[in-house]
Amino acid sequence: MPAPQYIPLEFQPGLWKNGTLYQARGRWFDADLMRWSVGGLGPVGGWRTWGTGTTAVTGVPRTSLTWMDNRFRRWLGVGTPSKLYVYDDAAGLFDITPAGFVAGRTDADPNTGFGNSTFGHSSYGTSRPDLGTPVPATIWSLDLWGEDLVGLTPDDGKVYQWDASVGTPTSTAAAQVANSPEYATANIVTSERIHMVFAGTPNGGAEATRDRRRVFWSDSEDNTDWTSTSTNLAGDQILETKGDLLGAVKVRGQVLIFTTDDAHTATFVGLPYAYQFDRVGDNCGPVCINAVAVAGNTAYWMGRSAQGFFKYDGYVSTIACDVEDYIVTQMNES
Repeated sequence: MPAPQYIPLEFQPGLWKNGTLYQARGRWFDADLMRWSVGGLGPVGGWRTWGTGTTAVTGVPRTSLTWMDNRFRRWLGVGTPSKLYVYDDAAGLFDITPAGFVAGRTDADPNTGFGNSTFGHSSYGTSRPDLGTPVPATIWSLDLWGEDLVGLTPDDGKVYQWDASVGTPTSTAAAQVANSPEYATANIVTSERIHMVFAGTPNGGAEATRDRRRVFWSDSEDNTDWTSTSTNLAGDQILETKGDLLGAVKVRGQVLIFTTDDAHTATFVGLPYAYQFDRVGDNCGPVCINAVAVAGNTAYWMGRSAQGFFKYDGYVSTIACDVEDYIVTQMNES
C-alpha cells in the first residue's frame, strides 16, 4: 500500500457568504481577525496600546487624522462627539476642544416608532406611524490647512482651526475660522489650497436659512475670505440633488462630493467660476462619510439602504461583493 500523501487544498481568497454553507463549498465561508495576502490566509497580526494609558479621551472616537507639521513633529487628531484632541509623538494627549463647542451624539437614533416620545405618550401595544426623523451619530470632518488641523461636526456646525505651530498645546484650543460658514456638515481642503465647506449658511446667517445642498469655498491660500469677488476664487454652489450633503474625498485631481442620494465632482477650472460641478452617480450615496475609502486613483464606498458597494475611477459603478447579502441582512440600518 503506498504511503499517504498530503494534497494541497487551494481556496480562492476572500469569504463567500451570499448563500448557505453548502453553496459556499470550495470557498472560505467565515473568518475572524484574518486577512488575505498574496492569495494566502493569515492572521491580521497583533496590536498594542499606544501611550502610557494614564489618560483617555472623553467619548467614542469616530474620526482621526495623522500628519507631520513643518518642524517634523508628528500629530494625531482625534474627534469624539463632545471633544477634539491631539496626541503628540510622545503619546501626550491634549484637549483642544473649541470654546462653546456644541456636543453631539455618541450613537445614531432612529427616532421612529417605539421610544420616539416620552413615557405614557400613547397606549401600550398601539402601532405608531414612522413620523420621526432619524439622526446620525456625531462624526468629525477633519483635514489639514497647511500644517494646521481644521474640522467641524454637523451638530455644532462651526469650522475650527488648530494652530500646530504653538508647540505643546497645553492651553491652546482650536478656534473658529473667521468669516467661515456656519451650520455646516463637513469640510475638506482641496489641492488648490482652497477650504471647502458643505451645507450651512454664510457666516452670521440664521439656522433657519441653512441649505443642506449648498457648497461654499474660500479664496485660495486664505480661508478667512469666503466672499466672492471678481478678483478672488471664493464662491458657492447649490447642487441639484434630492439628497443632503455628507462630505467629500479627494481623488483623481477632483473633489468627489457625496450626498445621501448621489455623488458629484468638483473640478477646478480657475476664474471666474473656480469649480465645475457634475453629477457622476445616482442612487449611490454612502451609508456614512466614514464608509468611503480612497486607494490610488479610486474611491470605494458602501451604499445606503442595501444599495450595495460602489467605486469611482472616473465613473461611478457597482462592485460585486461576496459578502454583500450577509452584511445587508445582518446590519442594523437605524
